[in-house]
Amino acid sequence: MDFLTVPSAPWLGIASFVPVLPHGSSAPLRQRRWQLEWSTVCALGPRTCSESTAASLCTSRCGRGPSSSVSRAASRAAVALASVSVASTASRQRRLRRAPGAPSDFLAHVVGLGIGGLELRRFLRASARAPRASLHVNALKAPAELLERLAAAGWKLTPTPWCSEGVFVDGGPWTARSGKSIGSGGIGQTLVHLTGQVYSQESTSMLPFEAWENSTVPAMEASNNNSNNKTPHGPDGHVLRVLDLCAAPGSKTTQIGAWLRGSGLLVANEVDPERARALRKNLFRAGITNCFVTCADGREFGSLAPDGFDIVLADVPCSAEGNVRKHPDSLDQWLDPSHQRRLDDMSSRQFELLMSGWRALRPGGRLVYSTCTLNNLENEGQCSKLLEADSRARIVDLGRLLGLQQFTSAEGFLRVWPQTFDTEGFFV
Repeated sequence: MDFLTVPSAPWLGIASFVPVLPHGSSAPLRQRRWQLEWSTVCALGPRTCSESTAASLCTSRCGRGPSSSVSRAASRAAVALASVSVASTASRQRRLRRAPGAPSDFLAHVVGLGIGGLELRRFLRASARAPRASLHVNALKAPAELLERLAAAGWKLTPTPWCSEGVFVDGGPWTARSGKSIGSGGIGQTLVHLTGQVYSQESTSMLPFEAWENSTVPAMEASNNNSNNKTPHGPDGHVLRVLDLCAAPGSKTTQIGAWLRGSGLLVANEVDPERARALRKNLFRAGITNCFVTCADGREFGSLAPDGFDIVLADVPCSAEGNVRKHPDSLDQWLDPSHQRRLDDMSSRQFELLMSGWRALRPGGRLVYSTCTLNNLENEGQCSKLLEADSRARIVDLGRLLGLQQFTSAEGFLRVWPQTFDTEGFFV
């Protein structure tokens, strides 16, 4: 491999010396990944690092590093620009070696979405951290003072910015007792979780429920001409009919069921039988009684029940780029030569699900579309196609509803980046 000197790129945090493949060479994918990882060493932020540590970061993928002169120069540049620190534990070292790497095509797309310069560095650092645990309280089973009791018992709780029933969990008594970290099942083994009083759920996954609750409740109040009436009924007085089009494993479905408080009709659809069984167990544990689980293809629901629901939630399967903190390999798909073809296929299925949910929605109803991915093809692109397909559709400004105006686009789309609230990435 030849190493060429190229100009620095301050917006990406690339050092002045970057290993570049000569024209005409056919490098394997791991070399491409290594090239980018070395480039993004300098984007980690102001910490302390030795030259040997910087060199180890670039050799972790392909087993070889730059020649000695370039290695020393690049290491000095890395130390001068960022100074990366490595904790003493082996797991922390492995995370630092792995997390800064991201496919160049993906980073270019992120920059195209407005995340550049310092914000891009913050994005890379946030993606390197372990996921932050969170949960929502199930009002059907939990006593009103549950959070106070948990805090008194040693739980370290912080409210989420958008959900009154949601909290971040930064520690608890089970950690010292079992040796398990929060992200490896600690919450799931507690009594309050097993009895359905709380549900372990990623905090950004609570956003779809908050979106339609904040858009539906004011409409019901205006229809009933009673600002104190939050009974879950439709504008014309009928009980609400709610469809969760892709429901498993059930975190959002249990939120909806708790809000309905046993009234109305909740249909939870999941096409995969195994995931549908897990969904049924979670609904039973949460005490949801006004729900039945269907196992139909979500793309056919609009034909099976046209205009049948007041609220439709379409949290569709996606490429899951926003889950990089939980699944560090989720960005490796960008290195696959067939990535664009597979992304187009997934995008087609997503739009079929979206249109099916739209056809199942009654006139005047609300549909929430969400993903846990970051690219605009699966997010804004799908909503734009819906607006083109049906002139009756309009976007509800989520920034105004949720008080998150600075994080929404001009059209009203809400995109949460990992560095914004120390969460996973999400789109609603």
